[in-house]
Amino acid sequence: QGWHVPSIQELTDLTQYGGGDYASKNIKATTMWSIPGNTNQSGFTALLSGRRTVGGNFQRIRGGAFYIPTTTNNEQKVYSKSIFDNSDFIFTDPLEQNYGISCRCIKV
Repeated sequence: QGWHVPSIQELTDLTQYGGGDYASKNIKATTMWSIPGNTNQSGFTALLSGRRTVGGNFQRIRGGAFYIPTTTNNEQKVYSKSIFDNSDFIFTDPLEQNYGISCRCIKV
């Protein structure tokens, strides 16, 4: 009870809580990622997940974490939060809605 798929605003709030767009090390798990120095200070523990493309191919299985919100901007695109192994930046990416993206529930 109390768990739900976050909105894009809640994912943005998580980014800010973790230190902002250039602080992915503060929400990444301290293991799994190949670039050292992750602290997970936020307690979110972002894990590598990869994604599935519209064509059914898998990408970045060991190179990124992608989180999809409940809200969309229109019928073709959805904005996800993307974290890559080799970057401190947390991206907000517009993707086709039939991409396969991780769903991470949160409790408020």
